[in-house]
Amino acid sequence: MKVAICSSDGLKVDMHFGKTRAFYIYDFNDGQRIPIDKREVEKYSPIKTEVMEGTNVHPFLNDKFNVIYNSIKDCGKIFTTAIGDTPRKKLEEKGIEVEVCMCDINWIPTDHAIKNSSNNKYFLS
Repeated sequence: MKVAICSSDGLKVDMHFGKTRAFYIYDFNDGQRIPIDKREVEKYSPIKTEVMEGTNVHPFLNDKFNVIYNSIKDCGKIFTTAIGDTPRKKLEEKGIEVEVCMCDINWIPTDHAIKNSSNNKYFLS
């Protein structure tokens, strides 16, 4: 299964979905993590994003989301340190499972991409 990793260096999950400038694409298959591609994107969240009044929620940016989605739509899962509720819901509606974690990519079991892992978390110490 192809997975997208929000990463600053391709070695660890260390970026927020809205702040990542690149998705590192891996194939998790037969116990292996095979690096496939680095897909650069314009980050989803602008430097100064207005928060909706009375909340800590940013407005959903459909055009930017679609550009990012199109760059990772062949992936079955995304690993990120954080993601807003709406982008997460939209990715899951489109068939991309979201895993929130902060860890080295080598710490993620390769079968982790295939099974439901919402209760499993892998964090840097």
